[in-house]
Amino acid sequence: MQVEWKSQSNSWDFYRMFNISRISPYFLEFLVMIHVYFLAAWLAIREFIFDLQIPDEIFLQKIQSFPRKSGFALVTGADGTIGSEIVKILLENEYKIIGLVQKVPKNPEDYPQNLKFLECDFSKREDIRKVSEKIANKNVDFDLAIFTAGVMLVENLDPKKIETHIQINVISQAYLFNLLSSKITRSIFLSSATSRVALYSQPINLKSQLGPYQAYSTSKLYLAKYIEHLSHKNSNLKIVSCHPGTVPGKLYRHANIVVKTLSKILLPWILRRPKRAAILVLATICSEDLKSGKYYEDLEIFEICNDFEVFREIDIFLKGKQE
Repeated sequence: MQVEWKSQSNSWDFYRMFNISRISPYFLEFLVMIHVYFLAAWLAIREFIFDLQIPDEIFLQKIQSFPRKSGFALVTGADGTIGSEIVKILLENEYKIIGLVQKVPKNPEDYPQNLKFLECDFSKREDIRKVSEKIANKNVDFDLAIFTAGVMLVENLDPKKIETHIQINVISQAYLFNLLSSKITRSIFLSSATSRVALYSQPINLKSQLGPYQAYSTSKLYLAKYIEHLSHKNSNLKIVSCHPGTVPGKLYRHANIVVKTLSKILLPWILRRPKRAAILVLATICSEDLKSGKYYEDLEIFEICNDFEVFREIDIFLKGKQE
C-alpha cells in the first residue's frame, strides 16, 4: 500500500518548505525532531508564565468541588511521573483508586487501603483484556478515568507488527476504554502538544516504520483525533484529551544521553513540576464546562488537524482489533 505523509495546516507547519513525499525517512525524522524541540522550548516559556500567574489552589478547588457518585477513579500509568502525582491528589480528595502499573509494588500493604494496584503491560492485548475483567469483577463504576500510560522514543519491538508507539499510546488505550466505557462517567487521555507538529499518513497506516520522534508525535495526534471521533459517534460520552505540560521524568528514559542527563539535572528546575501537571489534568476533567472530544492545553481548547475524515480509518481498524 502506497502511503502519503501529510503535514497539518497550522503555525508550526515548517514542513511546507519541503516536498515531504520525496525526502528520505531519516531527514523527515530530523525535521520532526527539530520541530519537537522548538515547540518544547516555546511551551516551556508559555507554561512558566502560566504557572506563575495562577496558583495551584485555584485548580485544586475545581477538583475538590467536583460532584462524585461512586467516589472511584481509575488511573493508568499510576507508577509514572504524572500518574503517581495524580494518584496522590485523588487520595488527598478521598477517592478510591484502581491504579494500573507495569509492576505491582513489593509491599502493597504500605499503601493506603483505598488504593489498589493491578499489573498491566500495555504492549500486550491479552494483559489489557485480563485486567479489564478483573476491574469488571469488582463491580464498581468510576467517576473519573485518567489514562496516563504511554511511551516515548522507544525502538520498534517488531517491524512486522503495529508500530510500538501506536500500539501502546493509541490502540491499547482505546481497547481498554472500549472494554470499560460503560462503567466510566468522565475520561481524560494524556496526548501531547507534539501532536501539533505531527505528520499523519493517508490512508492511515498503523504499521509504518517511523523514527522515534515522528512515531511519538503521530501517535499522540492519532489518540487526540480518535477521542474526537468517539465523541462524535456517541454524544453521551464525556471524553477529552490534553497536553499535561512539558514535564521531565520517566517518559524520557529512552531518549539520548544528552536529553536524559538534562532531564535529571537541569530541566526539573526549569520545566513544569509533575504535581502541577497532575493538578491541571484533574482540573481539566473536573471542569463544569468540559467539551467532549476536545484537545486541551492548560484548560484551553486547541484545534489540531482539521483533516477529520481520515481518522475514521483508525476507528475501523480498532473495531477489528477489539472484536
